[in-house]
Amino acid sequence: MNDDLGHDAGDGLIRDAGAVFRQCFRQADVVARLGGDEFVAYTLDDEHPDVILERIQTRVHAFNQQAQRPYHLSMSAGLMQCDPCGTGSLSDHVLLADEQMYVQKRCRP
Repeated sequence: MNDDLGHDAGDGLIRDAGAVFRQCFRQADVVARLGGDEFVAYTLDDEHPDVILERIQTRVHAFNQQAQRPYHLSMSAGLMQCDPCGTGSLSDHVLLADEQMYVQKRCRP
């Protein structure tokens, strides 16, 4: 991205991705940029976790239909449900979600 369109476009892509990702969650959820082009969200909305993934894809599609940018936004997501009584740390859960994200990324056309 930076090599083809420049660093300003790369920065814009990160800002756009963050804004779209943030729209997928509620005010009470914690959404943050983990680093580079990776974002993480912590939510208690675990009733139907697949709905979150659908919401992300729907918002990305809507962004790409409306935005006049020299790039198309895409996101791969990993989902990890945490057991509040479990022994895994938050870092462990982020790593497991990251692994799932890479599996999804490899499956994309």
